[in-house]
Amino acid sequence: MSYDSDVVLIGTGLAPLAAAHRLTREGRSVLLLNPERDFFLEDSELPLDPWQPLNEEDFRSNVLERALEVLRPEYPGALETWSAEDAQVPGFRDPLAPYVRGRSRIWTFGMKALSSDVLERFYVSASDAGARPQLHEGIAALRRFPGAATRPMEEGELQAVALPRLWDADVERYRSGVLEFLRERLGAERILSGVSQMDTTPDGVRFYFDKQSRSAKVAASILVFWTPRLDAWARAQSRKFERTDVPEMGYRLWEDWTLMSREPLELGSIGVHQGMMVWADFEGPGPGPDQPPVHRLRVLRSGEPLQASSTSKDAFETLDRDLASSDSLRSLMQLCQGFLRWEKFAIRGMRSRVLFDWKPLAKGGLAPAWTLRKSGPTVELIAGADGSLADVLASARAACGRIE
Repeated sequence: MSYDSDVVLIGTGLAPLAAAHRLTREGRSVLLLNPERDFFLEDSELPLDPWQPLNEEDFRSNVLERALEVLRPEYPGALETWSAEDAQVPGFRDPLAPYVRGRSRIWTFGMKALSSDVLERFYVSASDAGARPQLHEGIAALRRFPGAATRPMEEGELQAVALPRLWDADVERYRSGVLEFLRERLGAERILSGVSQMDTTPDGVRFYFDKQSRSAKVAASILVFWTPRLDAWARAQSRKFERTDVPEMGYRLWEDWTLMSREPLELGSIGVHQGMMVWADFEGPGPGPDQPPVHRLRVLRSGEPLQASSTSKDAFETLDRDLASSDSLRSLMQLCQGFLRWEKFAIRGMRSRVLFDWKPLAKGGLAPAWTLRKSGPTVELIAGADGSLADVLASARAACGRIE
């Protein structure tokens, strides 16, 4: 069997799949190599941008209409939209399609933060970005926050700023839909998982698959999508081609908790409280008037950054030691019992993620890329293949544009 291709894509997540979808539409032959047994084992795409959109560029890239411009071209099917207002309008909606939701994002501020002018600076920055911020105080602010119990509170105890129509998406449905389409379009012989001993050669790539050594000649380019699980191999390739400008990137641990709420959850907003993002978790169009309400609450918490010198293997070995620590549980207790005013809470699960933070290196909204080899089939190291779903797709699209 010949693996010769125009382009070889190497990666562990959605980015190489999105690039393959775009390249096949252009009539190019592609080969996907995944060193993991599953493309989505790393789970390195987030349904939303966890960073605060305070400047105009970040805000505009996070509004619902902009999200559809980014997500629709890279998906081989229909996307649906959802908002609290749309849910009340009758009409057909595909229940199996990935949904992109327009929800308000609400940031909480206490009296101490207000006295230090943090709330005022946040409000002014959001106004300058055209975000139309809304100020809420007291019980009105608490009711907008997902999972909050309606227990009495002192006047002025809570203050919050809400930004309307920011987006989040069914990232699991989106990733699975792209993979399913490519498996039907390309066939199993063009999407290889569990590949080992990969290396670039003067005319292509060499790898080990299904207990045999294989090789593929490449006509145009080899694209390497740099995620934490591929970090050690990507750095080895940069050293092989003597590229010294590839930076030492640190990792950040993320904890994705699932909790159960006794009371029905507010579906139309995502709350941000002390670095934790909180939202009602549901797939598809959400519950209808005749369906049970949502009680599953998602909490995305940023953990401590890891040392930049850590290897990819070391980064993932720290998950068992550093996640679900006493600090993590203390933060959850403060959120649920101190802020949301639950009497007790039940944990249903926790997923751990290791992601790079590309924001400091991003220019024009895109993470950088490095050309490791210019002669023969080019070798490109593509950053930004993890993080927000929109950022991953933007990096994949830019990588395709770099192919001559």
